Amino acid sequence: MVNYFGLYVGNSTASIALFKEDGKVEILANEAGERVTAAVVTVNSDEKVVGSTAGATSYSLASCAVKYNKRLLDVTISDESMKTWISESLVKIDGETLNSLTYSVSVEDSKKPLSCSTTQIASLIFKKLYGIGVGGAPGQDSFSCVIAVPTHWDDKSRQIVADAATQAGWEVMQVINEPAAALLAYQIGFEKPPVDQIALVYRLGGVSCDATVVSIENGFQTIVSHVRDDSLGGKDIISVVTEHLCDEFKRKYYLDPRESRKAMWKLKIAAMGIIHTLSTISTSSRFIESVCDGVDFNPTISQARFEALLSPLIPKFTAPIHQALIEAGVEKNQISKVVLCGGVLKVPKMRSVVSSMFDCEICSGLNPDEVLACGAAQQAGLLAGHSDGLGITEASRELPLLETPVHVQVNDQEVVMGPGVMPISHFMNLSVEEPKVEISAKQEQPSDSFIGQGVIECSEAGDLEIHIRLTVDNELVAEAVNTETKELQKVTFALQPVC
Repeated sequence: MVNYFGLYVGNSTASIALFKEDGKVEILANEAGERVTAAVVTVNSDEKVVGSTAGATSYSLASCAVKYNKRLLDVTISDESMKTWISESLVKIDGETLNSLTYSVSVEDSKKPLSCSTTQIASLIFKKLYGIGVGGAPGQDSFSCVIAVPTHWDDKSRQIVADAATQAGWEVMQVINEPAAALLAYQIGFEKPPVDQIALVYRLGGVSCDATVVSIENGFQTIVSHVRDDSLGGKDIISVVTEHLCDEFKRKYYLDPRESRKAMWKLKIAAMGIIHTLSTISTSSRFIESVCDGVDFNPTISQARFEALLSPLIPKFTAPIHQALIEAGVEKNQISKVVLCGGVLKVPKMRSVVSSMFDCEICSGLNPDEVLACGAAQQAGLLAGHSDGLGITEASRELPLLETPVHVQVNDQEVVMGPGVMPISHFMNLSVEEPKVEISAKQEQPSDSFIGQGVIECSEAGDLEIHIRLTVDNELVAEAVNTETKELQKVTFALQPVC
């Protein structure tokens, strides 16, 4: 049995999904039983540990725990953004350009600091996911995957990620856009018969937020607008809750934790735990040992209080949605499905706010921080069964367009196919009194005319489901399924030019 994988490595977390031969997708847990692994690499003289909870939460390890590495893999970022992100890193970063950036970690046992490039850190995270994949598919020789990355990344950035995964042992089948992965996770665009629709993908992650309007016609996705804000994310919620804990501690004990970096670190870690807990229950308490001058703190925050703290941020978080709709020229009532992804959308208030903006289906059945890995795994399964030669990092390609409609006559009914991207499909129901379906097609163009015809021979009369498909090879394929016997018959003929 051969399994295929979908990978998502974000700034805060990483996840891996397995596509099985039966078509089902399963999220794989790490050795600690966690379905989502922290995208943190703790570097010391002995080893480099990926996903360590200690590395993510320990104050003493903060200077050697690399976080938010993904944003430095994007070669399209501005110098200003790069300098801002470097200044925010608790691990020293050397280098003047993106290509030369290296993390410099001082270790006690060595006079010379340890150095790791951004690509090496990414490869270590992919290696961690590779180990999880090996555990989830024992006995498999090769491990093929699809990786989901931000929409705005260019081919060079995508190649960097693909190379990092390859160094970790993965065979990269394709690198796809995150919005495409989100839609694939919920099988949007795979409806039968095909449904033309407009979907919105909203992602709210740890350090960034984006909204994408996608048009789906005949199963093909077209990004109509994409709005991204790299200054918004879950970090803002953590900051608000941390400030609230500071104020509460100062009010109760007349000590200001803002005067101590270590105290602020402890309160920040407590804030993260409180937010996580409030995603599932209505009240959260945290015991924080020795915040200031040996004073312990045991704060409790209710869901109502948390939502009050969150309220000032909501207009900022929803701004990309409004802007994406404006740029797409789309009204809210034209959106047929909204897909939510990103760990912050586990917060009930955020899901509620986004849901209240639209009168349509809100796709939130999957864990928000597992959606992109699931979608990437779905794409891996599709590529395994239908390889179309699309390059690994190729984000888009020119597709054949049918500009002049084709008129198809099915017995006494007429169907107009196109204009649109080929192949084009059409479904219809038909009752026949004779066991056959006569089909003819005609296309009038300014310089030429094309015609074709064929007959589907059925074993008996009755109710039929007709599926007509116009291929890129200028062929018309028609299938008829008897609704009672489920018998399938089909005919294929070419549209020939009229001499």
